[in-house]
Amino acid sequence: MFHKRAGSRGFTLIELLVVIAIIAILAAILFPVFAQVRAKGLQTQCLSNLKQIAMATSMYVQDYEDTFPISSYASSQNGSPCFFGIDTALGPYTKNAAIWHCPVDPTAVDIRAGALSNFGLPLCAVGTSPGRDSGYVSYLVNQAIVTVGNPNPLFVYGGAYFGAPVVKLSQIDFSADTAVIYDASLTGLTAGCNFDSLVAPRHRGIANVTWADGHAKAVKTEPTQQTCPSNDGKQTLQEYDVADAGPYRGKTTLTGIPFKNPDGSWGLR
Repeated sequence: MFHKRAGSRGFTLIELLVVIAIIAILAAILFPVFAQVRAKGLQTQCLSNLKQIAMATSMYVQDYEDTFPISSYASSQNGSPCFFGIDTALGPYTKNAAIWHCPVDPTAVDIRAGALSNFGLPLCAVGTSPGRDSGYVSYLVNQAIVTVGNPNPLFVYGGAYFGAPVVKLSQIDFSADTAVIYDASLTGLTAGCNFDSLVAPRHRGIANVTWADGHAKAVKTEPTQQTCPSNDGKQTLQEYDVADAGPYRGKTTLTGIPFKNPDGSWGLR
């Protein structure tokens, strides 16, 4: 027979409540830490995507006589016309359409909304990956660097081409300070809002960016009072200003080629 030891007893209700309270306090302390660790991991994955895109851009520039790719034009695959974008241009170097998707917001921009509605073209495939068929990207370009080119048959008005000519790396005086591709959202053209590639701080106020010299790093942002509808009209986008010192400080987009004024201040062209 088993005998109960003298003095042995179970937990009292108060003791159980104390243990539960301690566990709750520990959870309240640790869960935010876990959330921060997870967010940092997602930012690191996003930055890795952009590092690969930065390397691909540098290889493209080397292969095409110091020239950056253009952002969009009409091409053809298997005898059919299709919309050829920056991700398609870099496809032979990246070999992976998935790197254009930030893990925090992989469907940030629907390219099909522009390609199909504006130009009536399906999307060209990217490299050897079928991922382009989704039509979504999370990163957009500095339109002063990755231009639409001129002439470009997609951009004709009144019988004349419009747009900006291609840009060469040698035209950029401050390549380490010149953004090329970044975490972004696309706004629609409405009253008070331009058709812009807004910087999107998806990583707790931080946005990841590639730069013209081939490196990738993050910039800090701060919210503004302005909001705009997304290009597909499905959501309202908060505008953010770049908070870091440099040519884009106070800007909601990483657009423009930096230069220095005589007094040493930054300007953009």
